Amino acid sequence: MSDSHPGVLDEILGVKCYLFGAHKEDKLRGKPKEILAKRDGAICLGTVDGAVWISHLMEVGKFKLPATYVLKSRLKGVKEHRLPLIFDMSNNTFYEISCDIEDEIAYLYFNFHNGAFRAEQCMKLKYAFEYIKEQVKVVVLMGGEDFLAMELT
Repeated sequence: MSDSHPGVLDEILGVKCYLFGAHKEDKLRGKPKEILAKRDGAICLGTVDGAVWISHLMEVGKFKLPATYVLKSRLKGVKEHRLPLIFDMSNNTFYEISCDIEDEIAYLYFNFHNGAFRAEQCMKLKYAFEYIKEQVKVVVLMGGEDFLAMELT
């Protein structure tokens, strides 16, 4: 799977588009190209040997957007598969915000595609931070795979 320009050309639910932001999924399973779930703008597609999350799509000749924005009404009936803020991160899945707490230290991860924050993502991160900071002495903002780490006390 490619995440650089131009992405991987495919057709999802009759929409010819480029796929971006692939994340392996360990638990969900389905037929190839079957949309199994949606979460935080991403869709989970069944594959021959499992499933993969696709965070962004770009219709041919248009802009790259969260996958659920591109597919909109075609996703009626697709279940929202939410994650709690604190979950077992040893399983591969797509997430934007998660937290791991060890002793009195919280590690708050925010993994936004290409580091770009939408307004709703900023609000979710703010609420997650406010919730977590009441439970620990130190919060470490970890960012995502390509981002910073900083400590706020």
